[in-house]
Amino acid sequence: MRARIWVATVLIPVLAFAACSGSSEAGLGTDLSASDPPTSAAGSDTAADQGADAVADAGTDADEAESTAPADSAASVGGAGTIVLGDENITFDSARCFLQEQDAAAGGGKILFVVQAYGANSAGEELYIDVSRYDQDSQFSGDKIELVVGDPYSGNALSWEANDVVGTVALDGSTASAGSLTFRNGDDGTTLPGSFEVHC
Repeated sequence: MRARIWVATVLIPVLAFAACSGSSEAGLGTDLSASDPPTSAAGSDTAADQGADAVADAGTDADEAESTAPADSAASVGGAGTIVLGDENITFDSARCFLQEQDAAAGGGKILFVVQAYGANSAGEELYIDVSRYDQDSQFSGDKIELVVGDPYSGNALSWEANDVVGTVALDGSTASAGSLTFRNGDDGTTLPGSFEVHC
């Protein structure tokens, strides 16, 4: 009789511990792939599943935002580089770059990177440069460099271009540079020698 009481006394805590242990393991991520996930009476996912889905969705949204970031997704202020125009050496105040491949809005193909920088010349006029590389499948294939001096909204700004083959602009990490360029004014055909280096 005593033996039976002793066995019963031992088995009850063991069974209770096993039951608690099984619940704890399931809560800590035991593989439940062999059975359907638990649902509420209305058939919706459990709170834990909904939380996991929310985290996964947030991660997906972040990835999508990064992959469709605008051209100014990376920017630097101060020490952004320099540009030489004729005899004048100008320091850029800020630069912004998008160094990931993107579809070209016109002409097909891809834009492989975009680099932009801003500053002012010795006369205090605003200065802006845009460098875009279009791949070989694009209608505008090559390294396209556009320079604007003056307020572009005033109607008095001067626009210069230096368009050349892919590889004219060197890209080293997040630094873009080109030397021995000839900028051409589309209005009067005048030219201006120059070079630049932009740090993003």
